[in-house]
Amino acid sequence: MVDNTGPKVEEIEVFGVSEVGDKDYFQSNDRFKLVLRVSEASGVRVLVNVQDLLLDAENVYPANDFIDEDGWVIFTEDDCARAEGRWECELETDPIKSGPESGLEVEVRVQDTAGNDA
Repeated sequence: MVDNTGPKVEEIEVFGVSEVGDKDYFQSNDRFKLVLRVSEASGVRVLVNVQDLLLDAENVYPANDFIDEDGWVIFTEDDCARAEGRWECELETDPIKSGPESGLEVEVRVQDTAGNDA
């Protein structure tokens, strides 16, 4: 049997995180936080493009077997918890870079371990 069905993202939230906790905005040196609830029978992989978000992302996160572009952080089911048949993930990046920025888009891909996209 071949798995060709991707996971289902049931919920996604995005926060900026600093020493005061979770916020609904971002400031220099905050960490980018994703909170996900994903339905998937096998494991999950979450890829986050931090190219424009983190300093030196293309060197810290080079291309690899899962993504052929530099600058992507990869989280796996090891970074999540299994609860009630779903994956509950709270994922944080390194601190974001300083400086004014507005309207920045961050691409997120959710996959199962077979590589099927949500």
